[in-house]
Amino acid sequence: GDPFASGDLKKIYKQVDSWVSEQETMKDIGNNLKTRSTSQYNKHLFKIFLKLLDESGCRQHEVLSLTWKDLTVKETLSVRERTINEIKVPHKAKRGFRVQIFMGKSLLELKELHKKYCPECNPTDYIFRNQQTNTLVDRSTFNRYWKLILKSVDLDYNLHTFRSHRITELVMSGVEVELVARNLGLSVSQILKTYLRFIPAGHFDQLVMKEKKGVKELRTLLAAS
Repeated sequence: GDPFASGDLKKIYKQVDSWVSEQETMKDIGNNLKTRSTSQYNKHLFKIFLKLLDESGCRQHEVLSLTWKDLTVKETLSVRERTINEIKVPHKAKRGFRVQIFMGKSLLELKELHKKYCPECNPTDYIFRNQQTNTLVDRSTFNRYWKLILKSVDLDYNLHTFRSHRITELVMSGVEVELVARNLGLSVSQILKTYLRFIPAGHFDQLVMKEKKGVKELRTLLAAS
């Protein structure tokens, strides 16, 4: 339930950018054996994975199982440029799915990454596929990268913190709890008891309490969905 402490998310993203900028190399692991460092594709994929968790508030397994046919990206090129994303998230305990709406450019960046690195990419591909084949990236791979980044900045969070952070951010910015709950697949009581119990202790940046860019538009979209 606890969101990122003020300033910590900025540190994490800065370290991710530094890690992504490192060039691929061959490392000597002894006995005349060498291994290649993490590929640029995997690094960029992980960076976008974090950004998508941050923008959407989805659970990890909800985005990792998605294919391109499960989502819609609507980009407007007007004076007020915005990107509205809709994804179909299957219900875990029952049939059907919910349509989750959020704003952000992570999915557009992911499309460009596929076009650049993946051979014969198509609409039926997993959005978090391996570079050479349309198979899912192992969840443990992203967990390993996450631990590497956190160790570099001496912080301790799990990936689920992105969901906690996004939920808290939305509610503190003025989006009605009922709309947040419906969009993110939660009950109102879950949000109040699990995600917002840390707020009185001052763990969240007070700036979030001000109206954030795009929040009014997002509230309108959620209310209409």
